[in-house]
Amino acid sequence: MKSAPHLSLSGFGEFLDRLHEVRWSPPELVPAGVVSLLAGLRDRPWILRDEVTAWASGDLELRGMKSRDTSTHYKWFIDRAESSGCRVWLHQYKPQDARARGYAVVPHNHRYSFASIILRGGFTHHRFQRRGEHVEEDLRRREVFRASKIYTLTYDEIHSLSDISDRTMTLVVESPVIRNYSEAFYNETGKPKKFDDMVALYPSIKQTVDAL
Repeated sequence: MKSAPHLSLSGFGEFLDRLHEVRWSPPELVPAGVVSLLAGLRDRPWILRDEVTAWASGDLELRGMKSRDTSTHYKWFIDRAESSGCRVWLHQYKPQDARARGYAVVPHNHRYSFASIILRGGFTHHRFQRRGEHVEEDLRRREVFRASKIYTLTYDEIHSLSDISDRTMTLVVESPVIRNYSEAFYNETGKPKKFDDMVALYPSIKQTVDAL
């Protein structure tokens, strides 16, 4: 990705306000405006520090309910734009001895496209191509990403992370949800495992409740 022009930001509130104005059309492509906003955080770490500090004066339990503890990282919820449906998360990667082999470190895709800036630490980023029912890494596209790197990925691209540095942290802007499932290749030579989201699972719980 070419170096993105950055926008001058006065605070995280302005970052979110401007993000809400960005139009995702088509939704699977990350707009250049999102990348520019992330670039505006590169030399302003205090913006995010102030935002996280302010969480303590709010409802941390509610934020915790919206956030997620995965096998590789904590996914802290920050914001969801009502107008577009895009979401903002802070990913706090666990120390190596606290991580388990999970979604982030096996080939996988997503329900959404996204843009991410590495705020601290880094990792090796791998991209894969489908070959029938299995995947193969495109070794030409393997890259080491470090702090200040911004990258984008579409929902159907398959990737994984390795060599994640301890205390790595990224800010992620997700597109509106494009489909209600994602896939992971726990065995690169086998079929992917499909993960439905709660929207896709709703008919199941509805059917179960109707049978009470």
